[in-house]
Amino acid sequence: MKIAGLTASAFGFGGITAKAADSDMKGQAGLNLSPQDSAPAQPPVPAFDQARFERKVADFEPSFYPVRVGRKNDEKGIGHGWYHRLKILHISDTHQYNALIEEAVTLAQGRCDVICNTGDDGNGSEKVERGKSLEWLEKASNAVRNANASNVPYLAVKGNHDVCNILRSDYRNSVGSLVEGYATSVVWGSPDAMYGHYDITINDSIGTVRFLMLDPFDYEDGQFPSKRSFMTCTFSQAQIDWLIETLRDAAEKDCKVITMMHYSFGDNSIGFSETEAKPDAESYQDPFLIPDIIDAFQHGTALKKHYPDSRGIQDIRVNIRPSDSRLEYICHLFGHIHSKNQYQCRKPDGSKDYDMLMLGEAALGAYGNALNKAYRYPDSINDIACSMIEVDTVEKCIYRVSYGSYLPYDGTPVSRITKIPYRMK
Repeated sequence: MKIAGLTASAFGFGGITAKAADSDMKGQAGLNLSPQDSAPAQPPVPAFDQARFERKVADFEPSFYPVRVGRKNDEKGIGHGWYHRLKILHISDTHQYNALIEEAVTLAQGRCDVICNTGDDGNGSEKVERGKSLEWLEKASNAVRNANASNVPYLAVKGNHDVCNILRSDYRNSVGSLVEGYATSVVWGSPDAMYGHYDITINDSIGTVRFLMLDPFDYEDGQFPSKRSFMTCTFSQAQIDWLIETLRDAAEKDCKVITMMHYSFGDNSIGFSETEAKPDAESYQDPFLIPDIIDAFQHGTALKKHYPDSRGIQDIRVNIRPSDSRLEYICHLFGHIHSKNQYQCRKPDGSKDYDMLMLGEAALGAYGNALNKAYRYPDSINDIACSMIEVDTVEKCIYRVSYGSYLPYDGTPVSRITKIPYRMK
């Protein structure tokens, strides 16, 4: 599809927020093309104009302003004032683009209620040394400290590139202490793991929203990489027991719930598309373990089931009793696949659709990966990709405003502001 002629917008973002494809096809890294295959055709990229792509946080305001607030209406639809929506800055897969972390966190100052980072601050692998992993985590943490002048609550979860060859206590001492410094009322579920919850109340219209930080790398020290792989997604019985009790408490207290984790939920092969992302992880328990639990609390139904660990290490048993309380679940925030997307969790055979909205965020600045669906202009406003998410529990919807690179490189028309219902019914 030809996209020549798309030009920079009046807001300074660019009608095509994109990174020029390198002549050596770096943009196709990870596609695993066979020799007989030809690389997908790339459309021409508009010439870069530095003057129109200068980094100006103020450029965000024209798009962001219209979705900050909702209108109070009576039963006849007559307006009676305004209320502020819950505002979240969602960043993910920063991969040591620490200058861009500072830019994103700067964007949050005075504009949002909480920052959510869904993992991969580092670039670890099976062979990386513990000291290097810790250095990466500390550099990313320092970038947050440098930019978070107004102390916006900051929540973070582990990514698979973060936990390579480090101890459980290492991550908790590094990133956990950073979270505690800004989200001072966070409640951890374990002394050394990174699962916990944080409650925030915006106003009477929105109510209290509980953020659940989940840890898909909840195994004992020394199990990586011999027993748990680089792409592991595994939960301990202790974490699942904590999750059940925390969801029960949220339902009884009428707290709305947002979960956040590095991976999405669903089938365990990537099978990527713009509307149906997959976790791209080895799910040692059933990939629908947590969706089943949330579904039970949404409907007040019983759930008694055994979820076996394929490696025979951490089988999970769930026993949820029926309840009159109903959980209002908003969405799941995730990263990992380096692409902005949205979809409902469902079983691949079509046997069940879960009332769970999945919201994936693009990599903050790691261009060159095949799953980044937009070109980027380095050293410009389009070198970055993150979103401001406005949650409206009155309208039962989410407004997602994209900052920086967001338009797919095939020229597919995509609005910078997307309104997304978070309930199927």
